[in-house]
Amino acid sequence: MFWLENKAGKYFNQKDKKNDTITLALRKKNCYSVFMTNNVSINYSEEQINIFSLNNFFYKRLKDRPYWNFTEDGKVVLYDYGVRKTVDPKIIEPALFYEERKRQITKDPDKTWKKLKGFRDILKEREPTDEELRQYLKIVKESLYIIQFEKSDKTIKWLPGRAKGTKTYNEDLKRKLETFANLLPPNLFDVIFLNFTCDPSKYKNRADAWQNYKEKNVDPTLEYLRKHCNAFYEGVMESHANGYPHCHYVVWLPKGMFPELSKIKNGKAITYGKLYNIIKGHIKNRIFKVIKAGGKRVVGYICKYISKGVENDIFAALNSEEELSKSQRKELIEFLALKAFKRRKAYLQQIKTVKEKLKDIVKDQVSVSQQQASASEPCTARQCRAYLIEICTNSPLLLYKKIYSMSYGAFMERYKVPPQYVKEVPEVVAEDFRKNSEPIFNSHNFYNDFVNFLFDWENSPLNRKFYWGDNLDNYSRMCDGYDFNNDEEWLECVIKVFDFYVTQVLVNHNEYTDVLAGRENLSTQRKTWFYKSHTNNYQGKYKNVGIIEYSENNECDNYFSREEKKERQIGKHKNIQNKIAWNLFEIRQLKNMEM
Repeated sequence: MFWLENKAGKYFNQKDKKNDTITLALRKKNCYSVFMTNNVSINYSEEQINIFSLNNFFYKRLKDRPYWNFTEDGKVVLYDYGVRKTVDPKIIEPALFYEERKRQITKDPDKTWKKLKGFRDILKEREPTDEELRQYLKIVKESLYIIQFEKSDKTIKWLPGRAKGTKTYNEDLKRKLETFANLLPPNLFDVIFLNFTCDPSKYKNRADAWQNYKEKNVDPTLEYLRKHCNAFYEGVMESHANGYPHCHYVVWLPKGMFPELSKIKNGKAITYGKLYNIIKGHIKNRIFKVIKAGGKRVVGYICKYISKGVENDIFAALNSEEELSKSQRKELIEFLALKAFKRRKAYLQQIKTVKEKLKDIVKDQVSVSQQQASASEPCTARQCRAYLIEICTNSPLLLYKKIYSMSYGAFMERYKVPPQYVKEVPEVVAEDFRKNSEPIFNSHNFYNDFVNFLFDWENSPLNRKFYWGDNLDNYSRMCDGYDFNNDEEWLECVIKVFDFYVTQVLVNHNEYTDVLAGRENLSTQRKTWFYKSHTNNYQGKYKNVGIIEYSENNECDNYFSREEKKERQIGKHKNIQNKIAWNLFEIRQLKNMEM
């Protein structure tokens, strides 16, 4: 059981306040934290909370529709009926977006890796020099990309893309590690720190160590603990000052499995007991350290190895020709080695897998949440209208983002200035960026349109046109016939619009943009007609043959419907069969005549 605060400041899925198992949800800036009885916290953005509130509202009124689904923590969501499995819910279905949200930025994903071959060869022989580190760091920087996006206050910004080594990447990585750690209730697990130090004598050179160290010396121990001790783990990989790698891991073990852990204080090394003997007996790493952990240090310990990259710009070394410090060399070797050998900075189990193992903990919450969804919502049409308007006022769903990308090299060649030096991008320059870049993200989806529809239904694309004549002026609108000053009719229309679009997209599997344009029953085949002009030659053949496309006022009339296209295909198929049959008949006749 959990409490969740909506935009209106009200609570749904409530239970008796005297129940000590319930902890009130804390509202942070632009973020809601939902704390459950198992001490597992789930953070949702204000946008996501808005979506859940809308889904709860319509679920109560459209329960019989097949497009409803539930997340593991009981949130009501929409899903693509009949296409994906119901066990894999998403907060927003991809089918509800205007277009593909993300695209591949580079055609050759190994382009940078190939350019770092020289760095791999250097590590086979010796430590790289400062000049060599800067040389290959420049190669990596040239492979980065710059993104342009519009903020909620309509200002346009340029930022480095989410690539390994950038501040954005490291902050995202840090959040993932924190999320993973918060999934595991501290009252159910004992926690240890497990440090692996690479032994240089076991490897030919630094390149060999970076290539094979983790698989040979780290993974076997962790996999043994996972399989035989039901352990969970996450960790990071970094470099020593000498250029060799080492790993730091946090391991969660079922509470009480190793009784000696209760006698050891947090922060003290573990040098005896059943757990130590298991690790020592199965570990292939000669140099290791086991430390008892607990409290807030669990999350802080693993994340501090990421925070260096968050605070410092790895590419700042290119702006100076001074000798690199010991810590700078360590950071650069680590960064380039991770890129050159396709190593990840952080390693953790799949969150989906962890949730599956912890399913029994939240199982009761899901069933209660499904039964009580929207229990506190108003009943009358007037109250419903006020509720919807209230939760959507100043909603982040009223805005949407489009993000464009351009390679760093192309960016510098075109604009001659690093992106961090431009605080606000002029609209003229922003438009030039859009024309010469690739769109990589578009947040525009059905929820954005629906919330805007509630406030401006007349100009909303959801209030689409239905043409009934050849003239463009001969059409009706979806909301025609409803009195929006009447609360009952307003509510009826809103429910109709929501159900219509969701059904067309998620049940009938039409493209969202096609439904908006009234093309859900049309094919992509355009109507055409042939023209022929006669000639006076002795053969009597046509001299000119051409094709002209239909051009009606209503663009939808220029395309065949899906049924018409199917009939045409069937007709073509029958004509081909008839031709084949006739040809076979003529062949048989010729053979008979020859005989």
